[in-house]
Amino acid sequence: MTNEFETAHQGWDEAWSTAEGREDWIVPDAFVTRTLPLLKARGCTAIADVGCGVGRHAMLFAGEGMQVTALDESTAGLEFLTAAAMGAGHDIVTVQAPFSDLPFANASFDAVLSFNVIYHGNEATVARAIDETRRCLRKGGIFFGTLLSKRNSDYGIGEEVDPGTFLRTHGHDEGHPHYYTGASDVVRLMRGFEILSLSDYVHDRPDSWHWHFVAEAV
Repeated sequence: MTNEFETAHQGWDEAWSTAEGREDWIVPDAFVTRTLPLLKARGCTAIADVGCGVGRHAMLFAGEGMQVTALDESTAGLEFLTAAAMGAGHDIVTVQAPFSDLPFANASFDAVLSFNVIYHGNEATVARAIDETRRCLRKGGIFFGTLLSKRNSDYGIGEEVDPGTFLRTHGHDEGHPHYYTGASDVVRLMRGFEILSLSDYVHDRPDSWHWHFVAEAV
């Protein structure tokens, strides 16, 4: 069940309907490519890209021979991915649904990626998204992705609509809630997981600090 704080997909759907809006979301992130050897070592074959956007990581996984399910609420993102997958000869299952209410059976996947996704909401959004991810992962499965850090330069800017949750003041998701975390928050929220690695570093934009985590379902 989604809540009133989960609205950012509206801005991203508009952005991903144009080539200009998609251009920064085509190349897989280095964090994701660096995690591939772990996935292979763990024997991960069935993977879900939750909040797939235009599909840069879903396409990467498919190219590695994985069974890929890609989920997003953005119609434009999924349409772009479907066309790209068809052109590349990849068989990727696409699902339009919210990241906090996954329409999958228990223990459906060996791995789940949520990159720059589940912090679009409030703490309850993040907690439910993590719980849903755990439900859909087999025991020993890998959950990896990002959360917004309180070191991020946007933290504390804009209207605080819920504890730790601020309306973004710029970009494609301007006006939509974003939840920020410290290390202790990440550990607390990762119920049902053992954290294998947790690092806080910037993305392309200066001071865009994000937590990057890899966790095992227990």
